[in-house]
Amino acid sequence: MMKTIKLSAKQRQAIQEQRRQASDRRIYQRLSTLLWIDEGRTREEVADLLGVSSRQVGDWLRIFRNQGLEELCTLHYRGDPGRLRPAQVERLKQEIATGVFHNAEQVRAWIEERFGVAYTASGVKDLMHRIGATYHKVSGFFLEGGPDQAASVRAQVPAASA
Repeated sequence: MMKTIKLSAKQRQAIQEQRRQASDRRIYQRLSTLLWIDEGRTREEVADLLGVSSRQVGDWLRIFRNQGLEELCTLHYRGDPGRLRPAQVERLKQEIATGVFHNAEQVRAWIEERFGVAYTASGVKDLMHRIGATYHKVSGFFLEGGPDQAASVRAQVPAASA
């Protein structure tokens, strides 16, 4: 038999308020678990309502019983550390800051050549977002002097491979 939890009226009210203010779905699920178990629902019912396993529900209940509400609402997942080491990310940031790249494909090719790490173009865009670099798809630009001067400049600039 699984140990159940019984919340006081004050605890229940505090949890309901915290759940209303929860901006993260995972916290909302954990708080809902406490309220529903307190109402007499089974682990399996709660798991079905939340789309998680009954084992997960049990883990949340155990954390609440043994470590308290604050620990239950602390998310320890840090995400995928990524494929580049921190020193490589710093080197990439330095290279981006020089303005040498004109598109994500150039960044992707540089990373693969420099570090031997393969990314897709969308993976590079995600990486750039994570490290705080902005990505703008180049749609063209205007030069002073009109089309004639632009043509002479275009002749001097090697075409970027896309």
